[in-house]
Amino acid sequence: MVKKIRTVMLLLLISLSMLFLSGCWNYREIDEIAIVAGVAVDKGINKNYLVTMEIVELRGGTETQLLTKIISLEGNSMFEAIRSIISYIGKKAYWSHAKVVIVSQDIAKEGLVKIIDWFSRDTEARENIYLLVSKHETAKEIFEGKPVTSEVLSFQLEKMLHNQRNLGKAPAEDIRQFINVLSTEGGNPVAPVISIKDINGQKRVEIIGTAVFRSDRLVGFLDELDTQTMLFIQNEVKGGVIYSEEKVAGSYVTLEIFKSKTKLKPIIDENSLAMEIDIEIEAAINEINDIGDVIGEDGRTQLKHHYENLINKRVTELVEKVQTQYNTDIFGFAIKLYRNEPRLWKEIRGSWKEEFRNLKVKTNTKVKIINSAQLAKPFEVEE
Repeated sequence: MVKKIRTVMLLLLISLSMLFLSGCWNYREIDEIAIVAGVAVDKGINKNYLVTMEIVELRGGTETQLLTKIISLEGNSMFEAIRSIISYIGKKAYWSHAKVVIVSQDIAKEGLVKIIDWFSRDTEARENIYLLVSKHETAKEIFEGKPVTSEVLSFQLEKMLHNQRNLGKAPAEDIRQFINVLSTEGGNPVAPVISIKDINGQKRVEIIGTAVFRSDRLVGFLDELDTQTMLFIQNEVKGGVIYSEEKVAGSYVTLEIFKSKTKLKPIIDENSLAMEIDIEIEAAINEINDIGDVIGEDGRTQLKHHYENLINKRVTELVEKVQTQYNTDIFGFAIKLYRNEPRLWKEIRGSWKEEFRNLKVKTNTKVKIINSAQLAKPFEVEE
């Protein structure tokens, strides 16, 4: 922990020293800037926006300390709220170290274009800042969470999101990716969901689930299981586990994913349009919770077919759920058509909402069980 804190402080000090070495238009005195680590955006009471910033402070002494301060300011625009920090603490916000932007559901439902537009235009803010949607009433509540791996909550959130592709519990979308999907023909973005859980009397942050958008407006959420299925369709699964609530060959078995690859293929005939989803997974048996035999050839075959059918079922059910509840193409079907079948897309782009709602999918999942020889048979405990 001490080593991690020292590393963060060293990086901050190096970056701040670059301000003096640059000697140009963005030259700053250290005591004139407030280093922003993360920001939460809510609807204001007296003005349009309430912007809450996590500010990093370096305190000297026998040992340099890394401290944080939470500041909330209102404004009729993002720019007004952020600039008003000068009148509040006498310093200008410095955005080069900002890691996360958390928005409330109310803000997300109204549309995020105005929010992300400011970050995309500001000369200091980076477009690879992660974007999250708070599951609570406000976004600022997230900063009440206690960090575990860092003194700065926003820095911990960045690490959690960076590792999401190995977990498959939430998408890891930054502002640049959000903008790219939004600006692509037929694209509808998603974002990770963040909340606070009480663990042993302490508030801990949790990033699980997906915020679903139609254009730039929030229309709903997906839970953890549906999120993993969505990521399979999007070819964004690089790790994680698959669990079935049904016994296979007499055992409850959990698989650990090592590789996953998905290909989308439009199926076109004279009267209909469908989407073929081919998923290939390499996974190992991670846990066996019973005395059945899934290690032998027959057991592995049953396991393979069970999970292939299970994923096929989950994909079909999720697509139908999104079609009926949200009618927004978050899977990239339209983008695939736009890129691979431009002539067809030109014909149906105006009616894509209706086309998507009625689109049929055909899923072909292939599961390869690897490393199964590491365990000859499940453990048996005599009573």
